[in-house]
Amino acid sequence: MRFNLMELSAGELDELIVEAAKRRAELEPKVSTQPPDPWTAQVNPAWSVSLVEQGSLLRIRHTGLGWICFVIPAQERAVLLTALLQHALLARADLKVTIKGSGGEGDAAVPGGSVH
Repeated sequence: MRFNLMELSAGELDELIVEAAKRRAELEPKVSTQPPDPWTAQVNPAWSVSLVEQGSLLRIRHTGLGWICFVIPAQERAVLLTALLQHALLARADLKVTIKGSGGEGDAAVPGGSVH
C-alpha cells in the first residue's frame, strides 16, 4: 500500500495517522517503555486537564499528531505533581532531575534532545 502524502487532505491524513497508530499498537516488537534519546519535543504545547472517573484526563496538542489524550490515575497524578513541582522549584535545566512514574508505556523523562 503506497500513499502520496502530498495529495492527502488534512482530514485524510489525520485519519491515516489514527489508523497507523492503532495498527502499530498491535505489532511486535512493542514500542519501547524507555523514552528515546536523543529526543525531539514541541515547546509549550496547548494542553487541557480535567477530572474524569478514572483519574485526570490530560490532553496535549501536537502540531502534527493532533490532540493526544492520557488518563493519569490518582496515584500517578501525585507522582507527576511531585515531579513538576520539584522542577518548578529547582528551575535549572542543568540539574537534570528525572522522576519516573510507574505508568506503563511512557514512564520517564530523559535529559537532552531537540525542540521544535
